[in-house]
Amino acid sequence: MHEVGHTLGLRHNFKASSAYSLENVNNPDFTREHANAVSVMDYLPVNFAPRIRSRATTSPDDRALRLLGDRNMLQANQGRRGRGAQEDRVAIGRQDLTYGTDEDLFLNPDPRINAFDLGDPLDYAKQRIEIVKEGLKELETRVVAEGEGWQRAREAFSMLLGELASASSLTAQYVGGEYTSLPTAATRTLPRPSSRLPSKPSATRWSSSRRRSSRIRPSTSRPNC
Repeated sequence: MHEVGHTLGLRHNFKASSAYSLENVNNPDFTREHANAVSVMDYLPVNFAPRIRSRATTSPDDRALRLLGDRNMLQANQGRRGRGAQEDRVAIGRQDLTYGTDEDLFLNPDPRINAFDLGDPLDYAKQRIEIVKEGLKELETRVVAEGEGWQRAREAFSMLLGELASASSLTAQYVGGEYTSLPTAATRTLPRPSSRLPSKPSATRWSSSRRRSSRIRPSTSRPNC
């Protein structure tokens, strides 16, 4: 679906995964209706949640993207009805459907624009760290059989260490970051283009709409040597 979107002219949307809370993304009852992001144009990982809670039966399909996102449905509807469909333009520009594309992934200070994350980045990072901690327990006895060398343990440890680094990088983006949005004439109700991060980021999405371009000012004080 992602590549078909490109053939239709859709760009990447690396903010799509943060539109829903991680609690909803971990709930198959929710994702079977809304998918796990508002757009298939994000890079979405398989959701290896430690515990997926659902009233329905959980299947392996519930851990991966299976449906078009809400934003994609609106875009398809606009393409069918023509560019003049004002209500579709307004709906696509709603605050919970805004997006960040390729240049935003590297130049935008909003910490919610990421590849390979799900839900709120802080919640997702915490979930990944929990998985790593669980995986490290008795690692050498689980991956190395009697008589085998320790190479498998080293490889498994390196993989888990990489996951830990990826999760930590998601949280580091909040230092010096800003929330950004892309208001247009059709979406005048959106918040201002940028705003400071709250002191305690909420899991509730879209209080305004990343990090890597945040400037570090040199210190003018003398270091204590």
